[in-house]
Amino acid sequence: MLISAAMDISAIDQFIIVGGATRIPKIQSILQGVWGRELGKNINADEAAAMGAVYRAADLGQGFKVKKFHVKEAVVLPIEVDFERQVENDDGSTSTKVVKRSLFAFGNNYPQKKVMTFNKHTTDFSFYVNYGDLSHLSKEELRNANAENISHVLVSGVTSAFQKHQQEGSEPKGIKAHFNMDDSGVLALNMMEAVFEKSVLVEEDKPKEEESTLSKLGSTISKLFAGEGYGMAGKSGVLNSLK
Repeated sequence: MLISAAMDISAIDQFIIVGGATRIPKIQSILQGVWGRELGKNINADEAAAMGAVYRAADLGQGFKVKKFHVKEAVVLPIEVDFERQVENDDGSTSTKVVKRSLFAFGNNYPQKKVMTFNKHTTDFSFYVNYGDLSHLSKEELRNANAENISHVLVSGVTSAFQKHQQEGSEPKGIKAHFNMDDSGVLALNMMEAVFEKSVLVEEDKPKEEESTLSKLGSTISKLFAGEGYGMAGKSGVLNSLK
């Protein structure tokens, strides 16, 4: 944590131990060896964690009035979205390219919402939600993470939506995926939607001006599917068809 915060241990004024396990002499000996000074033992180590959790719950709830304090949570395990896209080669042939996009980078604060747009997809497709670069973690932390893929999302309904709106003269503006990371750091895909823009012919009243002009209406959105949001923390959820 000190490395992530770009701090040195000398910048800390006091080291207060919390939790029943810190009563073990060997634990205290190891911590004091790292700290280099006397440990802070002025609070009840057993009660402190429980009381802190209660106070935090009261602060988040609506039924209690407590002194406000601010907690900032940051992403430790960066998350990215990987998907395949067809690209045209110089010789006219096509090949498959794997595209990686960062969703929540290391150090991003949460809770936070992100919208990712897939501009090139006009048919049903899928994408993976994976951990990004974990080189900042130690070997032990990497073993504890022990996961490469968080979820595999199958997006259906794209083909039919594009066919319907193109017949009506609408111009596709991409597929938008709405992600949310809540207060607990749980990632969810709340909704996906196909966005289209339709051009209409508008008659002009003034004779000296052009008889008609092409104006853009607001976005017409065809929702492929929407739901309560499906958690992705360490397991696969279901989003229309989710593996």
